[in-house]
Amino acid sequence: MQMMHLTLFGKGFSLFAWMVLDKVHPVIMENISVRKTIKAEEIMLQERKLHMEDHRKVLQSEVAELTAKMKKLKMDYQIKANKARAVGAIVSELKNQFEEFHLKYDCLFDYNQTLRNQLQSINHEVQKIDESNGCSNFENNGKCVDFENVTETATKCGEYLSTATQSSSSPRHRRPIYQC
Repeated sequence: MQMMHLTLFGKGFSLFAWMVLDKVHPVIMENISVRKTIKAEEIMLQERKLHMEDHRKVLQSEVAELTAKMKKLKMDYQIKANKARAVGAIVSELKNQFEEFHLKYDCLFDYNQTLRNQLQSINHEVQKIDESNGCSNFENNGKCVDFENVTETATKCGEYLSTATQSSSSPRHRRPIYQC
């Protein structure tokens, strides 16, 4: 009996061991497959890390280059801004000089206009005197002066004499001489 019991016990244990192995075998196979997948993923992760490290180094070098360019551009901007301020100051000084020259020109133009008007009035007076005396030439210190051609002579010498109508129709506003 004992032997039979042992053989039965041995057969039952074998059956039990076989059932356990039958259930554990797929779990063991799945565990092996998961471990292989994990190792493959770890290898891919290491490769990605290396690739990302290389990419990071490339990007850092590009950032360093761009930072250097940005610093250079900032310096160039500062230099150009300083030049622009200097040029602006020069332009403003030139505008002031232009205004001063313009005022002097207006003053001299008015003075020239006054002299022309005085010369024309003297010319008209001399013509009236000549007409009343009946002579067209007047001798002064032994020289004969032709008052009828005073305008032409003055024009040849660089004087620009104009008639009274031209001076009154001048498009520019003129300031009086006493403001000079």
